[in-house]
Amino acid sequence: MSNKSRIENNLIKNQQLINIIDGMSKSDIDNATTIEKLKDIYSEDFRHSYSMISKKLHDMDSDERDIVSEGMSQLVDGLIEYEKSGSSIDGIEGLIKGITKLNDHINLEIIRIQLDTQADEKLRDAVIRAETIKENTSYLETNVNDLNSEIWDLKNQAESSNTQSITILSIFAGIVFVFTGGFSLISTALQNINSASVYKMTYTLSLVGMLIYNLIFLFFYMIAKVTGKDISAGCLKTSQHYCFNDEKPCESCKGPKKFFRKFWYTLVPNIFFILVMLVAVIAWLMRH
Repeated sequence: MSNKSRIENNLIKNQQLINIIDGMSKSDIDNATTIEKLKDIYSEDFRHSYSMISKKLHDMDSDERDIVSEGMSQLVDGLIEYEKSGSSIDGIEGLIKGITKLNDHINLEIIRIQLDTQADEKLRDAVIRAETIKENTSYLETNVNDLNSEIWDLKNQAESSNTQSITILSIFAGIVFVFTGGFSLISTALQNINSASVYKMTYTLSLVGMLIYNLIFLFFYMIAKVTGKDISAGCLKTSQHYCFNDEKPCESCKGPKKFFRKFWYTLVPNIFFILVMLVAVIAWLMRH
C-alpha cells in the first residue's frame, strides 16, 4: 500500500472512530457491534488522531463526555474479561492495546477540558472580584474625598469660629470700655452738679448718653455682621406686601422710611437726646 493510500485509509478510519465516539455519547451503540467496528479500524497498525478526538470531545458537553468515558471503560473491561474467558478473536491483543490507548487519551482529554473549564471559571470569578474591588475602591475614594471636603469645611468653620470669638470678645471689651468711660464722665459731671449750670449739665448728660448708646449699637451691629445675624427690625405689614428678603418690598419700605422702620429703635433715642440738648440750649439762651 502506497503512502497516499495509507493516509487516506487512516483518515477514513479516524472518521469512523469519531462516529463511534459520537454514538457512544448518545448511548445508542451496541458493545458487540462496536467491538467488530473497532477490530476493523485497529487493523494494520492503525493509530487514532489525537487532534480529531480532542476536537470532538471539546464540542461535547460535560454529560456527553462523562458518558463516553464510562462507555470506553466498560468496553475495555469487557474486552479484558472476554480475553480471560479463553474466547478467541482475531487480533484481540492489538485491539485491546489500541482501545486502551484510546481510552487513556479520552480520559486525559476530559481531565484537561475539566481543568480548563475550572481555570476559566476561576478567571471569571477573579475578574468579577476585581471589578467588585474596583467599584469598592472607587466608592471608598469618593467617600474619602467627601470626608476630606467635610474635614476641610469643619477646619474652615473652626478657624472662622475662632476669628468670630476673638472679634466678639474684642467688641465686648470695647463695650465695657465705653460703659466705663461713659459712667466715668457721668460721675464727674454729677460731682460738679452744685457748681455747674443745670442747662450745661442736661446738655452734657444727653450728649454722653447719646454717644454711649450709639457706640453700644455700633458694637452690636459689628457683632451681628461677624456672626451673620440681622438685628434690624422687619417692615410693618401693609395691604399688599411685607418688606422681607423673600418678598417684594412695600412702598413704605423705601428710602428714609425703610431705614426708619428697620432701625427705629436707634433713631428714636437719638432724636430724644437731640431734642433734650436743643431744649437745654434754647433754655440757656433765653435765660441769658
